[in-house]
Amino acid sequence: MFWTFVDATPALGGSVQIDGKRGHHLARVLRVRPGEHGVESRGGWIQAQFNFTPRWQTNLSYGLDAQNATNLRVGDRDKNQTYMANLMYKFSPNVTFAWEYRRFLTRFRNQPAANENGDHLNMAVGYVF
Repeated sequence: MFWTFVDATPALGGSVQIDGKRGHHLARVLRVRPGEHGVESRGGWIQAQFNFTPRWQTNLSYGLDAQNATNLRVGDRDKNQTYMANLMYKFSPNVTFAWEYRRFLTRFRNQPAANENGDHLNMAVGYVF
């Protein structure tokens, strides 16, 4: 969740009270001066799940977060992309094994040397009580 509101103070950042708890991880607040606006952004994700058998399944996803480059300074992050694929095996009603691969691509405005790509591979074991 993102909110933008007009505030006379020059501060950037903040927090929001949600259900009586500080909501740093639930919301981001951007304070801007009157006449200014936040960074315009577009993005989202898509995910598909395929169940091969009652024990085997896979998930595929793609996510994108891209800012309007004209709202950014040189060197600001302007695009993040991620691809993910996993394979899950339900060993028993209580135990599931999962293997996942994720690819990250990050781009910075007018700074090609700062652009980064990363790969992440992990295995997890889930236990249901």
